[in-house]
Amino acid sequence: MPADALRLLYELTPAEQRVFELVVAGEPTARIAETLGVAPSTVRTHLLRVFEKTGQHTRGELVKLSREITLPG
Repeated sequence: MPADALRLLYELTPAEQRVFELVVAGEPTARIAETLGVAPSTVRTHLLRVFEKTGQHTRGELVKLSREITLPG
């Protein structure tokens, strides 16, 4: 799914969107933090917000959601 569509659909901030993408890619929190240049606690905060905004509760559910999302047309 295009990143902008994902961000608009769930009202994610750019940082939350990037965390979502990296989680779906299978990256662990420490690697996400390193990639984004932030603390692991910041990644966890973004991830909690992603869970809240998407209605999901686990990383696995985010992966499943990412596979189920389709654009109209």
